[in-house]
Amino acid sequence: KINPIFDENDELIENAKHKKENELIAKREKLILEIEKESRRMEEFTEFAELDRMQQYVTDVRQLQKRIQESEEAVQFINKEEELFKWELTKYPELDKLKVNIEPYQKFFNLVLKWQRTEKRWMDGGFLDLNGESMEADVDEFSREIFKTLKFFQMKQKKELQEKRK
Repeated sequence: KINPIFDENDELIENAKHKKENELIAKREKLILEIEKESRRMEEFTEFAELDRMQQYVTDVRQLQKRIQESEEAVQFINKEEELFKWELTKYPELDKLKVNIEPYQKFFNLVLKWQRTEKRWMDGGFLDLNGESMEADVDEFSREIFKTLKFFQMKQKKELQEKRK
């Protein structure tokens, strides 16, 4: 009499397990699509060139960084569920690449925005508020940062050209 109840219970557990496995597979597929979308969005940054839209570019980068963070949290959740099912943990190298590749854009857009604000303060602010030494230090700092950023993007471009030739 009790065996049919055990069998029914086993069947219920198995069905629930399959349902959760299918949900996990769907979460993984959704995350992969989200990461691809984030990658395409980041590729658009190479086209961002209008100086008067710099604030919007900074906002766009921050939004993308937030989505990358959310994707990282989703990876942790998915990996925990994979552990529960004793599956091999899924790796998301594209997400790691995104995290590394977005940083130079974030630095560059913020640097340009900071320069624009500083220049506006110098040009439109009070003349007596200007301090030649601090202005010189600021200009030197901006020059160093622009030079580093320029070198980075030149190396990136060179690397991309080499990969295209292969």
